[in-house]
Amino acid sequence: MKTRNRCLPLLSVTLLLLCLLLSGCAQQTSLSETPASDDLKSSADAAPEPTPEPTPEALSLFGRSIAWDETALDLSSVPPDEIVASLDALSSLRNLKEINLGSDEREDAPGWEQVLALREAFPEVKIDYSFSFFDYSFTLEDEEMDISYRPVRDTWPEVLTAAKCMPNLKSLIMDSCGVSNEDMASMRDALPDAEVV
Repeated sequence: MKTRNRCLPLLSVTLLLLCLLLSGCAQQTSLSETPASDDLKSSADAAPEPTPEPTPEALSLFGRSIAWDETALDLSSVPPDEIVASLDALSSLRNLKEINLGSDEREDAPGWEQVLALREAFPEVKIDYSFSFFDYSFTLEDEEMDISYRPVRDTWPEVLTAAKCMPNLKSLIMDSCGVSNEDMASMRDALPDAEVV
């Protein structure tokens, strides 16, 4: 009986310590959870990020769908005015490498100002277009345009605009074409990367 009485205070102290220990752990756990709940609260208060607009899968032009990653376009049947009016939209095609315009034999062949607008909008893109000047045939990729002994005379501005559309042009030969020295000098100034004779 004496042993039991001696153990009771010891048991009481052990239970008390156990309670304090458990209560301290519980308090520490609730303290460590507080910042997390504050984080949840602050993230709930933060404005949600806007959902990005979906990107269309294709560009709709000329009555057809054109993929954004298109590398080649055939515009040989598209009216030139529509092409020029769509230059801004076409410029969004970042992978474009080649444009086919056909030839000046098509019924609605583009004028040289329209071809030049396309060339200036796409200076790095190959533009396939074949044309004739005074019974000589050329393409925009040619390095030489020789129209010697043809009556160019006052149509030299058209020849100059065509030459500006030819990124690889190295020589423009116009021997005995009836173009004045002043006009030839103007052509040389306008085509600094080509020899104009």
